[in-house]
Amino acid sequence: MMYSGATDDLVPWFESLGFSYEPTVHGLVPDWALDLVSQGFSNSPAANPVSNGHSNGHSAGHSASNGHGRATAFVSQRRQHQLQLDRAGSDKDTARFGGKCTIDPLAAAAEAFLWHLKDQQRGSLECSPGKLSETAGGAYTVGLGGLLHGGGSSSNSSTDAASDSLSSLDVRMPAVQGGGSKCGWLSRAGVGAAFKRYRALLWREAVFMTRNPLNVAGRMMIFTYVGLIFGLVYYNMGGGASTIPVRMSVVHVDIVFLVLVTSISMPLFYEDTKYFVHDTKAGLYRPLEYLLARMTVAIPFTIIMGAVLHFILFGMAGMRHGAVYMLQSCALAVLCLLIAMQVIQICAMAASSQDLAFAIVCAWIAVNIFVHPFHHLYSNYTLGWGLSWLRYLSAVSWAWQGVVTVELKDRYFDCSHGSGVSALGIFPELLPTSSVLLRQIKQQIDNLGDGCIASGNAVVSMYTQELPYGATFSMLLGYYSVTLVITYLIAVRKAKKAAS
Repeated sequence: MMYSGATDDLVPWFESLGFSYEPTVHGLVPDWALDLVSQGFSNSPAANPVSNGHSNGHSAGHSASNGHGRATAFVSQRRQHQLQLDRAGSDKDTARFGGKCTIDPLAAAAEAFLWHLKDQQRGSLECSPGKLSETAGGAYTVGLGGLLHGGGSSSNSSTDAASDSLSSLDVRMPAVQGGGSKCGWLSRAGVGAAFKRYRALLWREAVFMTRNPLNVAGRMMIFTYVGLIFGLVYYNMGGGASTIPVRMSVVHVDIVFLVLVTSISMPLFYEDTKYFVHDTKAGLYRPLEYLLARMTVAIPFTIIMGAVLHFILFGMAGMRHGAVYMLQSCALAVLCLLIAMQVIQICAMAASSQDLAFAIVCAWIAVNIFVHPFHHLYSNYTLGWGLSWLRYLSAVSWAWQGVVTVELKDRYFDCSHGSGVSALGIFPELLPTSSVLLRQIKQQIDNLGDGCIASGNAVVSMYTQELPYGATFSMLLGYYSVTLVITYLIAVRKAKKAAS
């Protein structure tokens, strides 16, 4: 907690700590404030005052001697501050935000944090994600970093001294009736505290996502102009049988691009992982709360971007008309995009470096693209070295089969003017022209006569597993759920490692 108070007091508060604000240099106040707390973050006591008051306070909860030392220093500074206030006769709040007396930045930040805890977070602190220990008197006291440590009649003399000093400042929190068991995940207090932290994280993620409107607009424009470019390439392809392989190619382009474009987000995911490690080390929140908040903000943006590309491309190309068909195909394509995004986060959290994370993502994308059959007959498609089973791990393959099924199933295409040898998967340039029989076959295929109808169901049976839409959607949804579980397990492991 860096600051809690009125918006107009934010700049004076940080300027009282030695951070000057120049509008022509730093831009908007929210951006300047976010830069203060996000750049140069360090747990070192020699770091900038804002980071010091935040991270060192939390590390105090993990070290008894460190916590006692900071508590003692804070209490001493607080008492000196109170004496100065009494002599000056000035208002307490005015002095806290840049009054007549000068306060050490660490003590000032700690004081502001304690006032915030006392006035605004009394209920949620009863179930803080930090370390909890109940005193003999049944009460919890608040340490400098927001972590809770026992007070009252503790057996440790140094802890007694720190907690007694803190209690003299009237920052003792009420005990949870019945002991710590009612602070469990399913208790009313536990759920309420978790929701408050989730709501705070939700706001933070929303600010991070939208703090740079040009960046948000730029990402949206990428999907828009790529959809326009490919839409012009396949513009209004028509409805004849010769368009069947073209339609399959449009589906391939749509899904493959959605998977490939996710790799550009790796730096954002990797940097966010660093903040997650620092925050969980300080005990600010649980991994589940962080992941839920991030998903709540990120998923709508991801769905919108994927849908923009899909609707523009499919609309301009003249794919299957009808709201139901467009929504069904869009749902499968966007699910594949969500899976790819989640894999990016898994790699960012699991890898030891950004380069390694990017290499793992590239390997996953390559496997997804290269092992799915595409224009090969599904029943005849095999991979060497006994690796044919890899196609069942390809989200691209599942999504492509599902969208192709939506596009072609129960449809019939006119082939009276010829479907072309390309509809049979044959390149005309490869056919020998010296043979009279082959030339006659080619002419017949190119002009099959009135009443010729090509069945889309036959194409679906040749190139896919002929799964119903619900089964394909459930497969992709299950794939996505597995990536979410893996992300959570990695986040928990990373949080425990950081705390240790």
